Amino acid sequence: MPFIYTDLPGWEQWAVNITLICGAIAGVILTVAKTWPLLSRSIAVVNASAVLPGFMRDITAALAEVRVTLAAQDQKIAEIHHEVL
Repeated sequence: MPFIYTDLPGWEQWAVNITLICGAIAGVILTVAKTWPLLSRSIAVVNASAVLPGFMRDITAALAEVRVTLAAQDQKIAEIHHEVL
């Protein structure tokens, strides 16, 4: 195992290296813990965008149905309005 501080005695080199390794592991854990909310929100956005085409297809079909209903209602209103005049 390569040592960072070569001017230290052998056991101190090991202690320094173990401390640095533990610090690096703790840094990784803290970084993951701090970025976890952002990561989970990003995953949620990706999952939501995966179902978006199906949702848009359903909404488009519903809007087409509403347009047909509104056109029929507009025609009936026009007939009633014509009768009133």
